[in-house]
Amino acid sequence: RLEVVSTPSCGYGLQATAGIRRGAVVVREKPLVVLTAAAFHEYIHSTEHSAEADANSPWCDSAWWPAPVKASARVVEGFAEREFGRLPERVQRRWMELADSFSMPPAKRPGNIVRSNAYTNGNSGDNYLYETLCRPNHSCAPNLSRAFDDDGVAVVTTLRDVVKGDALTISYLSDDKLRKPADERRALLR
Repeated sequence: RLEVVSTPSCGYGLQATAGIRRGAVVVREKPLVVLTAAAFHEYIHSTEHSAEADANSPWCDSAWWPAPVKASARVVEGFAEREFGRLPERVQRRWMELADSFSMPPAKRPGNIVRSNAYTNGNSGDNYLYETLCRPNHSCAPNLSRAFDDDGVAVVTTLRDVVKGDALTISYLSDDKLRKPADERRALLR
């Protein structure tokens, strides 16, 4: 009932290929990769990279890794490259097919793909990469909602009826941030 489509201004997105009723499950997806907070902690505390941890990094916030750990893009890239190198080649290829919002095209980097697409488990700090769930674009009035089970399986449902051809969207913001005024939401998304 959905397909990945190229969108003029947003790279890729999801589009409904049929009408979908409110409350319907449209995606149930296991993560392609799980980047655990424990492995990240081990990486920054047991290598020369611990000196690079940077609480003042402009892109970091407490939602990305657990609040006590804020790291520069360089540290995240080193960790992601290490974890990437441990994966089978078929998983590496699938990882590299995801969007990279930080590198200059055509180059892509594993860490920038993580920074562009990962979902963080608010309880554990683990980060999950999904092949389909990374495709919906943002809307402040999304038509999809997502939930995650303890194993990181994402369950995506519709918030309202959707007609064939509709863009399927999620909010990149948490529910509390989504309720903020438009100017504050724009600043957060920037």
